[in-house]
Amino acid sequence: MGGRVNAKHYRVGGPFAEKMMKSFYVDKAFLSMDGVLLHKGLTCYDPERAELAKHFIENANESIVLADHSKVGISTLCKVADLKEIDMVISDAAAPEEWNEELQAKGVTWLVAKEL
Repeated sequence: MGGRVNAKHYRVGGPFAEKMMKSFYVDKAFLSMDGVLLHKGLTCYDPERAELAKHFIENANESIVLADHSKVGISTLCKVADLKEIDMVISDAAAPEEWNEELQAKGVTWLVAKEL
């Protein structure tokens, strides 16, 4: 995918990357987020990254968020999406127990990745 390269984070962004993503339809989108909060949803620090992630979510059959325990329960600068817009979260920790009922109502599966 083209766009402005961010070598530090190994990703692209900007208007060209957004334009390209609007033209793609994918089966699964794996997205890394900086914050996952039950009522504020998915957030990240970079506005360009947030816009690109929105397009991935819109054009994917299934959206899967990757977020380690340090991202759960926090909100950062830029909103990406509400939790109801994604299908799954994969984390190294279980969702906070008080989130379980609402995650189920939103149709979000929370999967805990185990070390091998």
